[in-house]
Amino acid sequence: LLGLDAIRISLCDVTHTVLTDESMPITRDYAPQDAVETVKSALERHCDSRGLKVNDLIGVGLAVSAPISPEGVVLSRSILPTWGGVAPGALFQSALGCPVHAENESNCGALAEMMWGAARGENNFVMVKLDLGIGGATVVNGHLQTGARGAAAEFGHMTLEPRGTLCRCGNRG
Repeated sequence: LLGLDAIRISLCDVTHTVLTDESMPITRDYAPQDAVETVKSALERHCDSRGLKVNDLIGVGLAVSAPISPEGVVLSRSILPTWGGVAPGALFQSALGCPVHAENESNCGALAEMMWGAARGENNFVMVKLDLGIGGATVVNGHLQTGARGAAAEFGHMTLEPRGTLCRCGNRG
C-alpha cells in the first residue's frame, strides 16, 4: 500500500498465505522514486529471508491512495501530490524486474472483500471507505467498475463545514 505517510508491504505465497508484513513510515508528499527505493529495499530484504530474488516474484500489486486512470496513471494530486501524472505500475515494474499492477486502494479493498471478506460470494455491492477522504468501489455482476476515467465511486474530499479548517488538498471543512 502506498499511503499518505506510510508504505505497507506484504509478501504472500500462491495460496494467499501472508509470509511477511511490514509497515514503514515515510515522509508526507514523498516522491515516487523514494517509494520505489523503499519498496525495492524492503522486498529485497523479505525475499532474501526466503531464499528468493525480487525478480522471482510472480508479480507485485500496488494499492495506491489516489485514483488511477485506465491507462495506469495517477489522476489526482490531492492525497499524493507528487504522483499526479505518474504511472506507478510501469515505474515499479522497471525497478523491480517483475510484473506490477497498480490500482486505487479502494478498488483493491473491494477485490479483497470479494476474495476473503464480507462480499465473498456477492456479485453486486458498494464499498465505502472513510479515511482522509471518502473513497469507494462498486462491483456489478462480479466486475469492478472503474469508470471512464478510473475514478468511479471516489468521492474524495467532501466539504462538510465551509469555514472549517484548511485541508492539505486546498479545500476547507
